[in-house]
Amino acid sequence: MSKLAAVVPKSQKEFTDPRYWKKFFEKHESTFEWYGDYQQLSPIFDKYIKPSDTILENGCGNSALAEQLYDNGFRKYRGIDTDAKVIKMQKDNQASKRPELVFECRSVAENGSINGSVNVIIDKGTLDALLPPDYTEDGEKLVTQNFDEVDRSLAPLGRYIVITLAQSHIICKLIAHFHPRKKYLIRVQKCEFADRDVAMPVFAIVITKLKIPMPILPSLEFSRHLMLKTDRVNNVDELMGLIESEQELNWFTHHVSKNSVEEAAIQICDKQGAYRYELIVVDNMDAKVLDTYAVFIVPLGRESDWVFATKKGRKILRKDCEKSRVVVVRLFRDQFYKSLEEIQNELSDFVISLKPLQCTETDIAFLSMGGVDVKETVATGTSEISGSWAVEQVTLEGMTHRRLVFLGNRGLVQSEVEVTKNKRGKWQIKSDILSCDHHRTMLTAIDVVDRCIGVGGGLLLRFLFEKFLKAQLVGVELDPDVVVVAQKYFGLPHSDERLKFVIQDALIFLQEVALEKEKQKFDVIFVDLSGQMADDGLSCPPAAFVVESSLVLMRECLNSKGCLAFNLVTRDEEVADRVKSVISKVFPAAFVVSTLEDVNEVIICPLVKQEPSEFISRIKESQNELKKKEDKEWIKSYIEDLERLSLSKCL
Repeated sequence: MSKLAAVVPKSQKEFTDPRYWKKFFEKHESTFEWYGDYQQLSPIFDKYIKPSDTILENGCGNSALAEQLYDNGFRKYRGIDTDAKVIKMQKDNQASKRPELVFECRSVAENGSINGSVNVIIDKGTLDALLPPDYTEDGEKLVTQNFDEVDRSLAPLGRYIVITLAQSHIICKLIAHFHPRKKYLIRVQKCEFADRDVAMPVFAIVITKLKIPMPILPSLEFSRHLMLKTDRVNNVDELMGLIESEQELNWFTHHVSKNSVEEAAIQICDKQGAYRYELIVVDNMDAKVLDTYAVFIVPLGRESDWVFATKKGRKILRKDCEKSRVVVVRLFRDQFYKSLEEIQNELSDFVISLKPLQCTETDIAFLSMGGVDVKETVATGTSEISGSWAVEQVTLEGMTHRRLVFLGNRGLVQSEVEVTKNKRGKWQIKSDILSCDHHRTMLTAIDVVDRCIGVGGGLLLRFLFEKFLKAQLVGVELDPDVVVVAQKYFGLPHSDERLKFVIQDALIFLQEVALEKEKQKFDVIFVDLSGQMADDGLSCPPAAFVVESSLVLMRECLNSKGCLAFNLVTRDEEVADRVKSVISKVFPAAFVVSTLEDVNEVIICPLVKQEPSEFISRIKESQNELKKKEDKEWIKSYIEDLERLSLSKCL
């Protein structure tokens, strides 16, 4: 990079000043290749030039391209430049070894060619030099004369190949001159250089002259790679959008390959322009050398998890992966992915370019948490309160799960239940089990259930309604559309004498219950609310529910022997400790029960002060009582859960 910086003009005007280039060549008498040498550009030349072609190079300078073309079989070459000293040097160097090479001191405004006699005109950086962003009227006139000479000199099916940095004014000028004539096909081809020492990518603009004009304007073409299918666009704005995306990607990969970054992200789109991948580079800023590297693919449905959705979480993830750099790959729910293997194949070129230069590992480790979900969309809709939602079915380890997903909240999975097909081939809810481990753990809050309040997607409420037949249940939900979806797709029962739905903000409902002394209090309150990801890393419940005033409200809504149970989800230990500290101020006892799930903790808060031994004793009593009941799958499952429970902390 330092070598390149040393020869950059001090101002854009110098880029068009022949005196600057004269000084440039005097300083760099070696054949420094500004836009790539023959070896780097040979895939372009081999594709678009034949050995029998007559070649003209505009602005040949002291480049070694002429001799390299000659040595590779392209003998009919003529190079022109306005600098007499450079032309003399080229002639002197090539006279004995390559006598067929021709060099002339000429301007591109008058190239000396016979009409229609040239098969290929090569411009390697000359157009960029003649037309900087703040070009003058004289500079524009010279470029127009150059284009007219190209049009005059090219033979039918001849090609004008411009090697350029593809700044927008360059592309616009080329297209404005050649495209309206309807006799030129224009393709922008990205040049693939193995050397990443230059931040700006190089492009080849290949303009092919047709024998006769076309009846309509031909499409413009763009190709990211010689081996890939070209994209066709209709106007210069679309073309520049494709070019600029490649420039952004090239700058990004150049930057992160040479530097440590605490975190940097880029989005990759599909051919229709929709986001397909987000690549987030996370580095160990304490490492002296970034010498280990991995790619972590976030499974669909987990993208809203704190560890993947927040900067602090991804920092922990990188540390857990034991790599100095990890690229976290987030998928998009409106895209379809067949398998992890397909994702790896699609991303292979991208992730190779993001590998730190100091990393010598030949194989890149792709990490994930199981396979990518193969999903089927059952239903979609929009709620005024919750925004766009989708009911999806995903296959995980041979089992099918139905999910309610809020699309506007980074793919938040609100509810999940296992489904199976009945004898008639129709999907049905598997009602004998609770899919979420934290839901099963929350049942430990039940001693004698007469009434309870349920909050959330309805799965826990449905289970309580079906299994605890003496329970009086109240479900509180802010969004009426969510209740309808839960009833239609997740088996939530409709209201009856044992089950009541309240469409209201849960905190307002609790305020009303707490204020009305005559209103019956609850034996158990379950709080299983997910909200938008907070900056402090609290995923569940929303922060408003774990402030002291809200916890006091919930306490006031319980009867004298009541119990509060809620699901706490965070990977930030400081946040978890802060929540638990507030709880310990409000409730006489609180027990933290870890679940099998990655980050869920269930907090059980009885109003009657209990010792840990008493809490465990009650669980065992419940276990023994359940063993006496009829032999049902959910009872067996619940007994197993109770046997597995461990009291991780008493607050």
